[in-house]
Amino acid sequence: MCGAFLLGFTLYYLSLIALYARNHGLDPVPLCRFEENALPSVTVQLPIRNEGQLAVRVIRHAVALDYPSDRLEIQVLDDSDDETSNIIQQEVGRLRHQQPELDINVIRRTTREGFKAGNLKNGFPLAKGEMLAIFDADFLIPRDFLQRTVHFFTDTKVGIVQARWSYLNRGKSRFTEFQATKLDTHQMFEQTARARAGLWIHFHGSAGIIRKTAIEDAGGWNCRSEVEDVEFSIRANIKKWELVYLDQFKVPSELPETITGFLVQQMRWKRGWLRVLKYYVRDIWKSDFPLSIRLDFLVRLFGSFGPALSLPFTLGALPAFLMGPQYGLQWFVYLEYSLLLVCSVCIRLAEAHYVTGSIDSKMPVRKFRLSSFIPVGFIVNLGMMWAQTQSTLEGLGNVQSWDVTPKSHKYLVQQKAPLPGYIVGTALMCVYAMAFFAWSLWTRHFLASGFYMLTMVGAGWITTSFLLERFFCKRSFSKSFLEVKPRNYKSAMHTD
Repeated sequence: MCGAFLLGFTLYYLSLIALYARNHGLDPVPLCRFEENALPSVTVQLPIRNEGQLAVRVIRHAVALDYPSDRLEIQVLDDSDDETSNIIQQEVGRLRHQQPELDINVIRRTTREGFKAGNLKNGFPLAKGEMLAIFDADFLIPRDFLQRTVHFFTDTKVGIVQARWSYLNRGKSRFTEFQATKLDTHQMFEQTARARAGLWIHFHGSAGIIRKTAIEDAGGWNCRSEVEDVEFSIRANIKKWELVYLDQFKVPSELPETITGFLVQQMRWKRGWLRVLKYYVRDIWKSDFPLSIRLDFLVRLFGSFGPALSLPFTLGALPAFLMGPQYGLQWFVYLEYSLLLVCSVCIRLAEAHYVTGSIDSKMPVRKFRLSSFIPVGFIVNLGMMWAQTQSTLEGLGNVQSWDVTPKSHKYLVQQKAPLPGYIVGTALMCVYAMAFFAWSLWTRHFLASGFYMLTMVGAGWITTSFLLERFFCKRSFSKSFLEVKPRNYKSAMHTD
């Protein structure tokens, strides 16, 4: 059953790549443009939680937006409980002194109820703008962002305009290149391909601008999951608001440089997607959209079970090969595992091909090397199976959690807390894979041994990297395993 599900979803993903190959191209353009004196008012919302100096950077970029000051409001939605609040107050005070005409407000809450969704919900009634532009603290806002997005709202059916993300530090290591490519493929094949085909897509939570009445019509920000952007997008889609996706307009952001930050981010997203599936599958199915549109998004939601089903499928490879002959299924087992492996390699090749051609030429990153991405992709994805499975099970529960993603090593400090369960589980998975790797070699089931070898390396790397970061505050094991020659990646941190 696990193999059939994984193979089916793999073939579906290949169909999205084919859809992208057929439909990608120039971004859509607005129907018309607002006159200068008729530009709508915009509120820029900056949800912040313990971001330190990143908060200062994003505030300065928001203030520098090319937009009439009498129609621009900036909300700093501060949920911090560390020195970030003082840093924000000092920076806002300085800006108000330098620019008295600036409309900027700091809004704080007494609790963190609802996490980011609750923060946005708290600032919503106070927002003066007809449009709300939302940016996380690690984004560099282009000066022309509003001028390039606001004119789409001349079409009264448009509720959301989403820009694509790019990455300031994508070229720092093979690990950040892997992350960037992983996110690029999501944006290209699951967003651009769907948008160009008239299927449902979703707001990314940052680097987007939303019509205020669309938020009201969709029921406002809901705090039922950790992915408030997807949750809101589903309700907006059901209400027939159009979402414009700009594949060629890229807004720089930062990727986690630590395995700790990467796992925190990925597990939070996974929990959120499972909650969305739990709460909204019935609403999607009962909507009055064509069956093809409803089925497409439901397949996307049910695809969230992929990592959890990959765990028994991968770890059970040798038992399947050993037991297959007893039931006359040896050729079926070989065919199933071989097909999945071949399809996965084809996906990685196609991803690398299209991502290489789409990388912004201003980004100081080498041409993507297939020889690097294919093994790294398999290793990291297989090594994350336990963590992703745990977050899948947590997402089916009712207890929410939200940890700020640490972006670099300087945010990691020595901790005496017990090891999280997902690291203990990943370490045990590494030991299991090591034992079954040796067993599969002994029994000459080399296809199974390939799965175990990749799982062993991936789980071992994740466990070792986490332990180094947690207890020694050192660079992760990626320094020796995934590091590349230094490049001047900081030169890409501009918005002009």
